[in-house]
Amino acid sequence: MLIDVTKGGFFLLLLLGLHIWGLPGTLLADDRMDNLEARVTRLEAIVDSLSIEGRIRIRGNSYNNLDLNKGDRKDNRNDFVDLRSYIILRAGRDNWSGVAGLDLAGDDFNDGVVLGNDDPGKNRQIDVGVRYLYLDYRNHFILRIGRQPARVGHGIASNIIRDMFKVGWDFGRFDIVLVWVKGAEGDSQAGDVPTTRRILGGGTGDDQDLDAFGVVMNTSLSEGGNLQFYLIRKFDTTEEKKHTEHMLAGLSGSGVVLRNLLLKFEFNYLGGRTPKGMEGSPPDRRADIEALMLYLDGTYSYNHLSGGIAFGYGSGDNNPSDGVLRNFQNFFIDETGFHYTYLFSDDIHGYDGRSADTGRGSGFANITWLGFRLGYSIRGLKIGGSYTYLMATRCQKEGSGPLGDGSPLSSSMTRDVGYEMDGDIYYTVNDTVNIGLRGGVFFPGRIYRYRDVASKMELTVEYRF
Repeated sequence: MLIDVTKGGFFLLLLLGLHIWGLPGTLLADDRMDNLEARVTRLEAIVDSLSIEGRIRIRGNSYNNLDLNKGDRKDNRNDFVDLRSYIILRAGRDNWSGVAGLDLAGDDFNDGVVLGNDDPGKNRQIDVGVRYLYLDYRNHFILRIGRQPARVGHGIASNIIRDMFKVGWDFGRFDIVLVWVKGAEGDSQAGDVPTTRRILGGGTGDDQDLDAFGVVMNTSLSEGGNLQFYLIRKFDTTEEKKHTEHMLAGLSGSGVVLRNLLLKFEFNYLGGRTPKGMEGSPPDRRADIEALMLYLDGTYSYNHLSGGIAFGYGSGDNNPSDGVLRNFQNFFIDETGFHYTYLFSDDIHGYDGRSADTGRGSGFANITWLGFRLGYSIRGLKIGGSYTYLMATRCQKEGSGPLGDGSPLSSSMTRDVGYEMDGDIYYTVNDTVNIGLRGGVFFPGRIYRYRDVASKMELTVEYRF
């Protein structure tokens, strides 16, 4: 859904939300309120809380050799500038609240629009679209309806914005919520005029439903810690069974112990079935999915210094024709999900804007890794560095990639994925402006077709309000 700002789309969206509290008659019909300040004052008197926040980020990028298994190596370097911006309005009254947010430049699937891409045919043309639009009620009873975050745990398996319904109960330090994530409905190619009747009528391009249902339970611990359990499953209602039906069960948590030691963990089991005819599926039935991942992280802070160690395990598969797929995959994911390194778990073996990238599992698909990091912070300045060693959980043929889906260089088997070194410097200018410089270098191992060193550097200037 796109909104044309030049035609007042944002204000129409705002007025739609304000109508819930009966504001048009009290706010807009009063001809004496002819200035914005008076209207905002009246609005603040009607609602209990009102806030507007936004973000504008300009980023210079330099990428080199990120396609380590790509056959065509001509375009192996990219230097560009991109822009990311959004604005969010929150208003509350009694136990109700409403949130309306707009992506002004880029979204969570591309993490920014490349400056200069102004042609209508470009995928990253600057468009304005709905980011959030939901109503929330919370007392002991919990209700949230609309377009909202669908994140569980630390955002490894699921981190996305989707149309959802949530209903549950808050018991104090424990709550339980039932979740319905709405899937596609009807015909996505409904012709030149995609009216509701034409879309729901089906026909060529019929998507049908791929809804997800589940339960999420949260428990608050001492020292600000928390535990979360979740069980979510996708359901494919198409007659052809053309969608993957994932089932995700997980437990995650975080908390501070011994005053200065921050601990995090996450364990996920991914089950389900693939579509019929998918590579690796038997010809007469759907293949089963059986995958695991584990994430452990500890960070100790003392005065201005910090040090940490992290471990990750993702199950792998080097025999995809046995009817069981064991590579860990994402349930729902976008560009803002979890990254444990700067390059590998993002651009090389993570989500990179394509639906097929969910098969990389945020860098956990057939990967076992161990990372070390150090940090220093003082007076708004933060400096950090890290080293991560990576290996394949299951051996693959040399040159075929971590998932074994590339052309091998030989029949020799290897687990050598490589290692990565990252560094960053961030400076907080004031309460709204931040400047950052971040870079990383990945040294690929024998599992990749090309052994050229991959690098990435970003310089960002960000304004938040």
